[in-house]
Amino acid sequence: MHRKPQVLVIALEYYPIQNANTTIIGKLVSQLCDRFDFVIATQNIYNGPEKEIVLGIPVIRTPFHAYSKRDKTNNNTVPDLAKMVYFKLLSKYKGDDIKRKNVYYFVHNIGRQLNMEEVDLIVSFSNPFDSHYCASILAEKHCIPWIAYYLDPFFSNATYDKRDILKRKNTETKRLEYASKVLLTYPINEDYLRLGIDFRDKVLMAEMPGITDNETIENRRNHITPVKTGSKCKCYFVGNLYKDIRTPDAAIKAFSILKDEADLFFVGETYRFLQDKIKGSLNNVHFLGKKSKEEIVQFYREADILVNIGNAIDNQMPSKIFEYISTGKPIINFYKVPNCPTLKYLKKYPLALNIFEQDLLNDTVSNSKMIINFSIQNRGKTVPISWIKDKFKGNTDEAVANFLGEQMKSALKENE
Repeated sequence: MHRKPQVLVIALEYYPIQNANTTIIGKLVSQLCDRFDFVIATQNIYNGPEKEIVLGIPVIRTPFHAYSKRDKTNNNTVPDLAKMVYFKLLSKYKGDDIKRKNVYYFVHNIGRQLNMEEVDLIVSFSNPFDSHYCASILAEKHCIPWIAYYLDPFFSNATYDKRDILKRKNTETKRLEYASKVLLTYPINEDYLRLGIDFRDKVLMAEMPGITDNETIENRRNHITPVKTGSKCKCYFVGNLYKDIRTPDAAIKAFSILKDEADLFFVGETYRFLQDKIKGSLNNVHFLGKKSKEEIVQFYREADILVNIGNAIDNQMPSKIFEYISTGKPIINFYKVPNCPTLKYLKKYPLALNIFEQDLLNDTVSNSKMIINFSIQNRGKTVPISWIKDKFKGNTDEAVANFLGEQMKSALKENE
């Protein structure tokens, strides 16, 4: 019987960490497990079992070393403490935002927990870029083909210090010398090519997954709460808010005029002073905090309108967009930059209202009227899942996984 290729997936952030990237990794690997034998390697940040089966895939966790007793999941010896100080100073000296302590311990321990001689291919996912850094060391050392898959940019990432962009770029270029292929999701691919990279011959554009018709989505679509005539519209934003790149100020200003017509609910983490800033001032804006997957499913059922708040940067795509689209419900998209990547997809979604935040701030009254008219006219409507899967077929979980699978087969063949 023909042996399936053994694939090591490196994701330094993975379950039990739950974010958009860990969800995507789990989906892609699960879709391909009939063609490849996977093991996912990550750091044991939350003191979980060293080995575990998650979503049917073996997960290996390497010891995590930290100064904090709360974060530390491995007892630090005196040599460990010396190494940690050394790597902290080295990373500070390099100034390229690589956590060399984490890289060192992952590479040092993975060989003890896994026989690298049995690995046919490495696939690493970022964020964090440290996953690619670890993969590059292992690929070079063991002569294993390696695919670097980007869900977030590194050297041009807006959350890092702009003054160190050249240092990050040089480090990235050096490490990707050992990659067989570099898969960049939109719009990272356009951003990297525009800014000039030395590994452009390895770059392939990959779509972001998220369009699905699984049971969870179907439950959302089949349990639509009946619309009560005259009742306020329930509008939900599901996701995290960030002070620097994803602020809700314009949306809140618009809904402040719609006190009698609509309620705006924020589900997810918010930055520290946001709630205090408006606490008690608006009775139709509610912060519900972080919720479980089961609770989020219920919020999708209850929502009349889904609200998206775009990023202040143009080189990262909020993957939540595709989950929104999969529900088939109406979407109000507040976008901050004229070339917001969400527009590529939401301009062709029939139940979407795209509002440029600066236009809203310049004329809040008119835009608020447009928002409530859109909400009243479209609440209760849904786009058929068959239409969604046809128009966004490149973003279905199956299509994105198949693309990755083909690149994995190609990399293995090239290495024969």
